[in-house]
Amino acid sequence: MLYIQEVKGREILESRGLPTIEVEVTLSNGVKVYSSSASGTSYGIEDNVEIRDKDMSRYHGYGVTRAVTNVNKTIAPRLYKKDPQDQFDIDELLADLDGTPNKAHLGSNTILSTSMAVAKAGAASRNQSLFEYLHYLYEKQYNHLFKSEGDTINLETVQNIEPMKKMAIPEPIFNMINGRESQKSKLDFQDFMVILKGIPNYCDKLRYASEIDHQIQKDLMGSDYEYTSLSNEGGFMPSLDSDTKALEIIMQAISKLETRLESSVYFGLDIAATGIYDHINRLYTVSQGKKKFTPEEMVEYLLKFAKDFPIIFFEDPLSADDYKHWVEFKHKVPNFIGVVGDDLFNGNMEKINQNRKEHWANAISIKPNQIGSVLDLLNVVITAQQQKLKIVFSHRSGETNDDFLADFSVAVGAEYFKSGAPRKGERVSKYNRLMKIEEELKILEKI
Repeated sequence: MLYIQEVKGREILESRGLPTIEVEVTLSNGVKVYSSSASGTSYGIEDNVEIRDKDMSRYHGYGVTRAVTNVNKTIAPRLYKKDPQDQFDIDELLADLDGTPNKAHLGSNTILSTSMAVAKAGAASRNQSLFEYLHYLYEKQYNHLFKSEGDTINLETVQNIEPMKKMAIPEPIFNMINGRESQKSKLDFQDFMVILKGIPNYCDKLRYASEIDHQIQKDLMGSDYEYTSLSNEGGFMPSLDSDTKALEIIMQAISKLETRLESSVYFGLDIAATGIYDHINRLYTVSQGKKKFTPEEMVEYLLKFAKDFPIIFFEDPLSADDYKHWVEFKHKVPNFIGVVGDDLFNGNMEKINQNRKEHWANAISIKPNQIGSVLDLLNVVITAQQQKLKIVFSHRSGETNDDFLADFSVAVGAEYFKSGAPRKGERVSKYNRLMKIEEELKILEKI
C-alpha cells in the first residue's frame, strides 16, 4: 500500500505577486503532487481565517511563513505513513488540529492547500484522473449523508432528497470587462461576463471566448476609451462612462467576428452590490455617485438591464444583508436567470439551508478558500444541491496555476465555472484543464 512519505509547505507567489502557501505531498513510491491556495481581495465577516504573518519587514505583512510552519511542524508529522486515500479522516484530523470554528489556528489557506494536495495524492495512488477520484469522494460522502445518519447536513430542511449529480463539464463564464478595480473606472458593476449557450463543445466555447476577448482589445485600442491595464481577473479596464457602454462594447466585438455568435452569447453581471450600498441610509450609489437608489429603485434599475440585454446571470445584485429585496428581485426576474449569492452566502451552511425557506437566490458562488478542506467543500456542495441551488465554482483575484478547481467542478456536476478572462496563465490553466477533461470524458463515454 502506498502511504504519505513527506508533507512540505513552502511560500510561493500568487498572480498579484503576493505570497500564498503551496503544499507538496510525496508518496512512498516517490511521486510528488502539489497544491496551493488562492486568495481574495475582500473577505466577509463570516469567512474562515487566512493566516498571514503581519510582519511588515517581509512582503508588506502579507507573508505566509506562519502557515508554512503550521504545515511543516504541526501537520506533516501527523500525516506521515497515512493512506492518501483516507481523505475524510485526514480532513477531520486537520479540523481537530486546528480546533477552531473558523480555521483561525492553522489557517484556512493551510488546511485547504494540504487537503487538496492529499486529494491529488489519493488520485495518484489509484492511478486515476483527479476529477474521477473527486467524483468517487463526492459519491462516498453523498451516500454517507443520505444512506446513513449523517450529522453534517441538516436533513430536517430537506423535503425530497435530490439525486447525486453526474460528472459534467460546467458552463464557463468568461470575464471580459471589469469595473471598480481602478480609480479611473466609472463603472458601477464589478464584472461584465459572457456565457456561450447552445455551443455543444467546451473547446469551441473557449475558442470563441478568446476571439471575443481579442476583438474587444482591438476595438478598445482603436477607440477614445483609455485602456491601460488588465484587472486581477484578466478583464479589460477601460475608462467607460456607463455600465451600458461596457455591454455595448462587448456586443459590438461579437458582431465583428467571422463566426456569427449573436444568438449564442449571453451576459453575466457581478454587481457586487454590497460595495455600493450605504448600510446606514439604505441607499445604493450608482453613476459615479450622481444617483442614489432606494432598494426598490435598485431592483427596477437591474430589471431594465435584464430587459435591454440578454442577461442570464446576476451575481450579488443586492447587498448581502438586504434580504427583503433579494426576494423581490428573484421574484421579478424570469426563472431562467441565475440569481447568484456570493457575499450573500460566503459558504455558510446555515444560510444555505435557510435559502430554501427565504428564496433569496437560485444559485451559489463557491470559493474554496472561504470554506476549508475537501470534505468541507463536498458538504457545502451537497447541501446547496439539496436546496436546489445551482453551483458556480469561482476563482479569486489572487490565483495560482493550480487547476484543482476545474477537476472539482466536473466531479460534482457544477452548473457554472468562473476563472476570469480567457487570458493570463493562472486563469487559462483552469480553462485548459477543462478542455483536457472534456477529452477524457469523451473517451470514457461519460458525455
